[in-house]
Amino acid sequence: ALALIPVLALSLGACTKQTEPQSLYGFPEPTTEIHVTYHGSGAVATYSFTEHDDMLPIMQWYYGLKLKNVAVEPAAVDGNESFEIMVNGSNVFAYDNRGSKAYLYVNDLIYEVKNPSNPPVDS
Repeated sequence: ALALIPVLALSLGACTKQTEPQSLYGFPEPTTEIHVTYHGSGAVATYSFTEHDDMLPIMQWYYGLKLKNVAVEPAAVDGNESFEIMVNGSNVFAYDNRGSKAYLYVNDLIYEVKNPSNPPVDS
């Protein structure tokens, strides 16, 4: 019976393991442009950043996200805010803020964001 305790502890630890954002996507060097498209409240807005000092807060926001892998795609909801992030001309990830929960979509996978906050753009 005692031999099962380490196995159980390892199994439980795997369920709560956090995924680091930089293991999913790393901003290229150099990052020359970031475009963020915001969708929410019936509005669409696009923000473009080409100066390093303007792009740095978005990079820091992304690298600071606390992520947990989600096995099943969350159901669609009304009233959410979504952000599509394009870097150097390529769509790289999307962020879906649903108020009490938020999700990151990257590399065809979905992650729940444990510390939700919108990307630092004027939305």
